[in-house]
Amino acid sequence: MAYEVLTNLTQQAFGGAVDAHTIAEKYEPKFDPEKKALTYTDFVDRKFKEFPDAKQFRMSIPRNDSATVYHVGVAQFIGLKSLVNGKSMETNKYTGKEIDYPKEVQMHEVIEHMNFDLHVGYWGGMFGKIFTFIIGIICTSLPITGFLIWWGRRNKSPKKKNEIKNIHQHRKDSHHEQLV
Repeated sequence: MAYEVLTNLTQQAFGGAVDAHTIAEKYEPKFDPEKKALTYTDFVDRKFKEFPDAKQFRMSIPRNDSATVYHVGVAQFIGLKSLVNGKSMETNKYTGKEIDYPKEVQMHEVIEHMNFDLHVGYWGGMFGKIFTFIIGIICTSLPITGFLIWWGRRNKSPKKKNEIKNIHQHRKDSHHEQLV
């Protein structure tokens, strides 16, 4: 959602790791063709036992069979990149246990998701969505209204400019006559 330089600056400013994916690989299990991954239903059963209040479940399974980490989210509501009263985690595909990444890697994900929440208005519930929408409409209308004002000033008829000059000249002349 941002240029790399801006993303890196934001990550550094708030305590996230710029190279989080490289660091994360060190904590992930190694691929073993002899081991069998847990099934989807095993993951669902385990995670709903850990989070009994959750109503929705999301799991990303990479196409690459050699991937050893599944992204799992459990929550009351799961949006595009957000969770309401839930948790998003990376899990070991062989054991189903959450991978314990260092704090700066976890902060990288928190910052990345917070950026999205701010962008679409999830930050303040319904008020945040409405406020973000209104501010967005105002900001997108500024170039259009600016152009219309410029175009209107540019296309004024010269007759009106001369009329204004004549009015000022008439006032000067009448003021001059009163002084004489």
